[in-house]
Amino acid sequence: MITGDRPDQTPTIHPLYRDGASRTVADSRLREIESSLDDSAAHDDLRIKIAALRRDFSLRTDPTRTIIDFPTFRQRLEDLTRQERLANQDPDVNVGPGY
Repeated sequence: MITGDRPDQTPTIHPLYRDGASRTVADSRLREIESSLDDSAAHDDLRIKIAALRRDFSLRTDPTRTIIDFPTFRQRLEDLTRQERLANQDPDVNVGPGY
């Protein structure tokens, strides 16, 4: 669904999934994200958000159905992957104007 798994790449929506995806495919993507998480507090927050996505979009109920309100799901998934990247950034790296 989302490509760009290297840290220096911005995730983008795979063209196949611009308009929808099955609940199975979406749940699989969430499992991929979960497998990359460690035991940090920042990743605990991501796990909670992943659980909310599964619940809010009924991903484990009738898995062959497509996701209802896919645009909202896609936006929340993009927000989740963006938050994951931010959590993995080195806070000691000076970025921005004047650095």
